Amino acid sequence: MRRDPPPELLAERDRAVLAAPLHLPTPRWSSRSVAAFTGTSQSDVARVWARCYARGAGPLPPGPLRLLAVAVSPENSMLVLTSTTSSGTHVPGGPRTFMRSVRRPALQTVLASDLRFDATSGAAVDPGGPARDAALAGNARSVVDTGAQVLVVSRRALPALDDGCTHIVVAGDADWQRLLEALVRQCAEPALPVLTGLQHQLMQWARGGAQRFEWLDAEAPYEPRPPMQGPPPTARAVADEMFRLIVRRLVEGRLRAGSRLTEADLARVLRTSRLHVRDALRTLASDGLVDLEPHRGAFVPSPLVSDILETYAVRRALGAIVVRHAAQMPASTLAPVEQALERMLRVARTTSDSYLTGDADLDLQDVLAGVTGLRSAAPMFRTTTAQIKLYVAVIGLSYSYPIPDMCQDDIALVQHLRAHDEAAALRRWHAKVDAATGLMTLRLRQSRPAGAARPAAGTP
Repeated sequence: MRRDPPPELLAERDRAVLAAPLHLPTPRWSSRSVAAFTGTSQSDVARVWARCYARGAGPLPPGPLRLLAVAVSPENSMLVLTSTTSSGTHVPGGPRTFMRSVRRPALQTVLASDLRFDATSGAAVDPGGPARDAALAGNARSVVDTGAQVLVVSRRALPALDDGCTHIVVAGDADWQRLLEALVRQCAEPALPVLTGLQHQLMQWARGGAQRFEWLDAEAPYEPRPPMQGPPPTARAVADEMFRLIVRRLVEGRLRAGSRLTEADLARVLRTSRLHVRDALRTLASDGLVDLEPHRGAFVPSPLVSDILETYAVRRALGAIVVRHAAQMPASTLAPVEQALERMLRVARTTSDSYLTGDADLDLQDVLAGVTGLRSAAPMFRTTTAQIKLYVAVIGLSYSYPIPDMCQDDIALVQHLRAHDEAAALRRWHAKVDAATGLMTLRLRQSRPAGAARPAAGTP
């Protein structure tokens, strides 16, 4: 069960409209794309927003605020805020003008994350969830000045919090969504790129299988608290989180090819030790996702055409192993692949964005590799996916495979697998990878002069 029945429940249609920003394929959504995604009209979306985001008497104190942390789980949602000396977000004070703020979509997505789980979702409740929420609130408390007041707003009551924390419980689904106007008008910090990064993380989390989401403002001068009980993080787990951070910063323009990756910064942002960061960097370097130079450190790679050709050649061979194995499996085991195909087709239909559709296409291929259960080929295949995503982020290229071709190839591939037609599935896979290879290398050659060398690490 999600939580005790709240004082005010949202209607099913309202819930679908309010939750849509979390599930849309792009953060650049509008009432039109929400309407297309939910199968309703744009005017209906506007009416739901007007009704559900009506402010009324909110629980937040007056004055500019800074968002410090966010947590979402099947049993609770939590925001941690503190007062700030910023002059505010400069949102006009007229009725509903806050909806035109550039900060509104990200904050709207934060609140929409509360609607991912409900009483029928079947999500497992973590008995230790309240303690983890309280620990995150304590970590957020440690990054602000001594004596600063910290406001913890949550859907359920929490255990005893650190001194200096004021706790407000907002139990109703609708009341939680009504926090939007106050957040937009009062949350002057963090900066917009950081909020946009949070929005990307929430949307990625909603597409994955993780039950719990945690975020702590990476721009805050974090001092680690004593380690929590339990086994230390493995190099692979830290490496995966580090890779997501690198790609996010590349997309946000905060990193580029050749940028140096410092252990101290990564340890602070990832809330782990420099020893774990060092091990994770070695793991990423072994996957070709980071360049390590003796006595200089770690750098964002600067890929060449030869790197892309090598990656796709390996991916072509590994994918053939995956396709052969999948073609021999019972059709019922392909259900996750069909669900991923539906997500990809929905992205293509609602956005017409080749980058987002390509990203969903790569996710579908990873799902296919995962369902085979191949202990060696599947992880290696997913490594090539990470390499391709890194290349796209570093170079700023589109995945560049035409959307109609992506859709046609994926539909045909899944049909061949369900029919156990191994030969046809292999032909489709090889044609798909060969076309993608040609398009990616063509784009890279067009983006750099002929004969251009790899930029030196640490240089623009």
